[in-house]
Amino acid sequence: MCKKIEKYFSDRIYEKHLFRLIGFSSKEYATIKIIAYSKKQNAKVWYFNNFFFPLCIVYIPYTATIIHNHFQTVPFSKTLLELTITGSLSLVGLNVLRSASTYISEKLDESKIPNQFSNNIDLLKSELSAIKGNLKTFVFALTVIGTLLYIIQAIQLINGTNNVIYYFISVIGLVTFLSILVGRFIYLMETNFFDNEDVVILLFQVVNNQKNEFESLKNQINKIGLQ
Repeated sequence: MCKKIEKYFSDRIYEKHLFRLIGFSSKEYATIKIIAYSKKQNAKVWYFNNFFFPLCIVYIPYTATIIHNHFQTVPFSKTLLELTITGSLSLVGLNVLRSASTYISEKLDESKIPNQFSNNIDLLKSELSAIKGNLKTFVFALTVIGTLLYIIQAIQLINGTNNVIYYFISVIGLVTFLSILVGRFIYLMETNFFDNEDVVILLFQVVNNQKNEFESLKNQINKIGLQ
């Protein structure tokens, strides 16, 4: 059992199941993974700018609390819990969603499609359209939920003295995480990944049902230097 669990995580099988859970098919999973691998080099920069840096800004005021507790020189005293429910995390998620959503309607540049696939371009369009449709649904739902959570925090309808706050924070964290994840997916769907012909060929292999599992494409992806 332990080996099965270890393999489940080491082979990243959970990733595919997560995609299925949030509404993506196996083919859509393979499509997103190929596109993601084509942009893997700037993934760390994207996550730093959209998640880690904003997160640091949210919690940096806590250093003033530390100074206050030790030296009493700064009149500021807020716990990490209090900083978490200021609405900042919800704003981080909303900002990523709204910024990324400007790309979701970007049109496909058909001039970059290899001639041998020109007859099948409608299949690729349909696949990408289905993915974007799911993403638009997520953007709407997460924007509404994120906005409500921000309003609740901004007008202080809940405070740190109530034990229910921990459930509330869990919801905030989950919505923020999903917002950033969806924002990343939207960024990946920008059409500049068509600049790489090898990526386009792999995508057509997926939409033509020649290969619809990402793992079976992984060796090809490694060979063309996308990993």
